[in-house]
Parts: sequence; C-alpha cells; structure tokens
Amino acid sequence: MEAFFQFKKFRIWHDQCALKTNTDGVLLGAWACNILKNQPISFMDEPSTKILDVGTGSGLISIMMAQETKSENIIGIDIDTPSVKQAKKNIEESSYSERIKVHQMDFTGVNNTTFSPIKSFNIIISNPPFYEEETKCYNNRANTAKHTTNLSFNQLINGVNNLLDNDGVFFVIIPYSSALTFIASCAENCLYLTHRCDVFTTAKMYESNTAQRVLLSFTRDIRQTEVQQLIIKEKSGENTSEFKKLTENFYL
Repeated sequence: MEAFFQFKKFRIWHDQCALKTNTDGVLLGAWACNILKNQPISFMDEPSTKILDVGTGSGLISIMMAQETKSENIIGIDIDTPSVKQAKKNIEESSYSERIKVHQMDFTGVNNTTFSPIKSFNIIISNPPFYEEETKCYNNRANTAKHTTNLSFNQLINGVNNLLDNDGVFFVIIPYSSALTFIASCAENCLYLTHRCDVFTTAKMYESNTAQRVLLSFTRDIRQTEVQQLIIKEKSGENTSEFKKLTENFYL
C-alpha cells in the first residue's frame, strides 16, 4: 500500500495511522457536505461554523470539511498518538492549516468545557470504531481504531448529545447491521434521523439486498427522514456514476 493517498486538492499520508485511508471516510465526508449544501440553515459559507471530527485518524474528513466549507473552527480528535501526529502533518501540508486543529483526546471524557471557549458545535462528524465482536487482531492500535471497546456507540452518542448545538447536525457511518439500534439510541438522546443512505459495495450486493454500510444524519428537530441508496461499483468493477458524482470534488 502507498504511504499516501492523493486527492484533487490535498495529499493524505497514512502510513503511521492505525487505519489507512479508505472509502468509508471519503464517503462520509462527501455525503455530509452534499447534505449540508441543501440544509435550511446553511453552515457551508459561515466562517463561524464550528465542526468537530471525532476519530479523525489521518485528518482526512477534517480536511474535506475545510475544502468544502468556510469554517475557521474545525477540530479533529483522536486517541491514537501516531495518528494525531500524522493528521497534523497532513493538515500542515494542506491549504487549510490555519483552520484546523487536532488534539489527542479520549472522546468519552469530553463535555462542554473541553474545547473552551467553544461550548457546542454546529457539525459533528464521525467515522467511529464500530466492530462489536470479541475477536480481534494482534495489533492493539488497530483494535482501538476498529472496535467499540474504547468508544461504544452509546458513548459516542452521549458525547454528541453533550456537544451538538441546538440547530446542529451529526453525521456518522456505521455497519448496516447496527443501524436500527443506533438510530433508536440517538432518539433516546433527542437526536432524530433526517437522512439515511444505505451503501452497497457492488451491484451484485444490491441485487441480493445486502448493504454493508449506512450513512446517517441527525438533528435535534424531528423531520421526515430522506432515504436513499448508493451502489459504489458496477458489476464490471467500475465505479458507478452516482458514486463518481458524490465524490467528484475529492477524487482525482
């Protein structure tokens, strides 16, 4: 695997990260930006918009948000020391270094004084650890990045509930199999589903109705949920036109 991944407007080094750059992160960042462009309250063009990227890893999603918005208040956090160092390197080498800060931090301990003077965020976005099975690999850093042991879904949701502004939006990507439980837990914390996109890796998976991932968006207001589906690859192995359109601002 290459030590870096080249996007249109920035480069992501990921050789020191617990998890490498993958489609999940790109999908989440691109999908969130697409949703934000069509929100009744637009955060895209406001420099005062406050964005929190939970589990930033290489800094990919923070940089994507910086590219597509004018926010001057983007914060990425991660518990893994080498990943934080690499995220800082990626941000320093990008055109957005003055607008993004990265902190090594355990999200389970955050509250509304953690990021003082920022007490709440307009946008919280997370590609979280989401494997819940007990079987793990020998790499402790990879386990932390992949498994919910160190950040359970409930801990993530509670943290978001503590930090999301009243008119804010929460974006997340999780396994399709966890969607119903996650949505119910969010509702218990007064976070209500507004957008859902079921993601199928291939057209063959779509035909068998086997989604792998789900993209979710939540607000504090109860609205009618918009539901869509996305297929990443055609049977030929080529990326679908829908996936290309969604990610066209980022992929070469």
